[in-house]
Amino acid sequence: MATFFIRTRRMCTRRNADSQKIYDFMVANGWVFSPNLGEVDAVILCTCAAIDSSENQTLLNLKDILEKKKPTARLIITGCLPKIDPDRLAQLGSFEVVNPRSLADFDSLIGAKVSIKDIPENGVTIVPDFLPMPTSSIDMLGRWVAELGSGPGFFRNRVARLKRRFKKVPVLPPPFDIRISEGCLGTCSYCGIKFAIGQLESRPIEGIIVQLKDGLEKGYKRVRFVGSDTGCYGLDVGLTFPALLKRALAVEGDYVLEIIDFNPQWLIRFYDPLAEVLRAHPRKVTEMVIPIQSGSNRILKLMRRPYDIEVVKHTLTRFHGEFPNIRITTHFIVGFPSETEAEFKQSKRLAAELDFSEGAVFEYCDRPNTDASRMSEKTPRRVIIRRFAELGTALDNRHPN
Repeated sequence: MATFFIRTRRMCTRRNADSQKIYDFMVANGWVFSPNLGEVDAVILCTCAAIDSSENQTLLNLKDILEKKKPTARLIITGCLPKIDPDRLAQLGSFEVVNPRSLADFDSLIGAKVSIKDIPENGVTIVPDFLPMPTSSIDMLGRWVAELGSGPGFFRNRVARLKRRFKKVPVLPPPFDIRISEGCLGTCSYCGIKFAIGQLESRPIEGIIVQLKDGLEKGYKRVRFVGSDTGCYGLDVGLTFPALLKRALAVEGDYVLEIIDFNPQWLIRFYDPLAEVLRAHPRKVTEMVIPIQSGSNRILKLMRRPYDIEVVKHTLTRFHGEFPNIRITTHFIVGFPSETEAEFKQSKRLAAELDFSEGAVFEYCDRPNTDASRMSEKTPRRVIIRRFAELGTALDNRHPN
């Protein structure tokens, strides 16, 4: 009886969905999951490399697996790392690799009788993940030394992180995630994920509706539409996100819907048809994650984010006025190459002016082979750390509870 172990970082909903699909696929083909890493016949590691800290943690997991697995066990690497930073992965060895857009390669790897394409999307991640997360004291010490170089910014950063960690958050029912698409239409200059996920591929509406009904039948009351950029759904096949939303909200049931990673240009472009659907189903959509990234038009242009910040502000103000029950969450990146203090303050002003229910702040980091990584005017690390703390605190102070 062949046994396997699978490890996922549980940070990215899309790669979590891959991990669950792979787990279900292995079981459907007669493999048995075992928590005994040192005894299994195959180990599958689903990687993340969206930012440098995720990549570092992933590589620590890989090193831990290499130390603990038996010599004859196969090791299969999937997720984004092999496409984002193949050179760094190669430093640890040569591995069997399955990329996110080619999961069908698993069929030939294990001689499958049941194809992975016939394994349905689960909606929840229940992979029995027993491997503890390794930590590197050297990496942690290096980060603290880097932060300490920012002077008072070190203490601001530590306080900001602790406040965010212990911040009171509402207790929500478990989500049922529906992946509506993979890939995107963007060309963001800082993003390495695009190397792994490629161009937009939208799921057929009928398959999404079937999965939605399945989640409701299982008793889930909180549904999330997820994708690399949910707002561009359907544009590769002659559809639009409002068309999908109209079909989805027509499904009766006691549930609410959250829309994750809906980029601002689509809210601007599809405002009228989207608003029409939302008016017909008041209070059904409860949250939208709309990542703006910067309050500076110059920085947005360097990022290749295709919208004007004044238009975004006008559209979000109008949207919030018409649909005040929908929580708007956003993302910011601080310390993008050549970002001035004045441009950072534009992001702070945007966070103060718009009524975001919550905001996440990310420190800019170079991703291999991206255009932003080749920009010469880097923001000093100590400045990035300070800005991270300042903007995070500004967002938290809007909604201290």
